[in-house]
Amino acid sequence: METDDLDAFLRNPHLYHTLRINEQFKKLNEKEITKLAEVLKSNSTLTTLHLSWNGMEEDGAKRLAEALESNSTLTTLSLDSNDISTSLFARIKQKIELNKSQPKGAKDAKGPRIAVKEEGKVRLDRDKVKTRLEEVRKTSKAEEAERKRQEEEIKTMKERKKKLEEELKKLKENIETKEREHNEWVNKTKGKGGEIEWLEKQFASLEVKVKRLDELN
Repeated sequence: METDDLDAFLRNPHLYHTLRINEQFKKLNEKEITKLAEVLKSNSTLTTLHLSWNGMEEDGAKRLAEALESNSTLTTLSLDSNDISTSLFARIKQKIELNKSQPKGAKDAKGPRIAVKEEGKVRLDRDKVKTRLEEVRKTSKAEEAERKRQEEEIKTMKERKKKLEEELKKLKENIETKEREHNEWVNKTKGKGGEIEWLEKQFASLEVKVKRLDELN
């Protein structure tokens, strides 16, 4: 919220983020500057303050500079056309630049609450990370157990394959041996085929002769 009413700001300083006093060319008196400085010491909502052309002198600017030492939220301050020394103006400007460089929300009207909230958020995030880490560890253990089981299974299958290959090798050797023995037997008996056939013919001829003799008798 923005205002150009100094009295309204002093009554409820936490309601405003911008105060413009220079627009009415209002000259601040010593009492008003003192009250404004006191409020700025503890105020954490005002971010913009326009005090140009209001007749501020060195003493008033010093009070303002001292108040800003305790303020970390005011990031824009206009002091043009006031009777302020260069060194004091530079001091005030340096503090405003420092405020600008601070992380947003470093101080707030709800500073303690925000701190608690941020702490709670960090704790919540930490708990989430811890829970997730435990889940990952459990998953990793389960995956490691599954990997070992698969490795054992592969090892067993390899051993079984090796045994089957050995049995197959022996079976092939037995087949080759039987084939070799069969071929040898065939070769040995192959030359006796003609002799058996001649003997069968001779036996048949003898049977014919025996039959004729029986008929003659």
